[in-house]
Amino acid sequence: RPEKSFISNIVSIRLLLFHVYFIDYLGKPAGLSSSQVEDLYDERFGLPKKEAKDQLIDVCKTIQTVSCWEQFFVGIRQTVPSEEELINRLRIAVVKSKAKGYHHSKKKKNNYYRKNNNNRNDNYKNR
Repeated sequence: RPEKSFISNIVSIRLLLFHVYFIDYLGKPAGLSSSQVEDLYDERFGLPKKEAKDQLIDVCKTIQTVSCWEQFFVGIRQTVPSEEELINRLRIAVVKSKAKGYHHSKKKKNNYYRKNNNNRNDNYKNR
């Protein structure tokens, strides 16, 4: 189950890894206040230094190679859970997302898309 969940969520996992890196190293580097970071980017017209761009490229390449939950948790600087804890977290996540209505049967999903696409087509006709 954890492997299937990892594979089916790989894009989200990679985005989270990128966001953690970006915020910590480019958005708000350690030791600098928000106003200092703002001043640095203003001086460079919003552009990062060459070293930062090179590091970003390397990090993106590394993120593309992440292939398991352990690497993910290390990348977001969180304690790596045991397999049992990970499975429990994944189960809880499914229950929560189902309660919020994120899971539909194929029939319901097809009706939803059909209904919304029809409304969209009606909006174009009325213009």
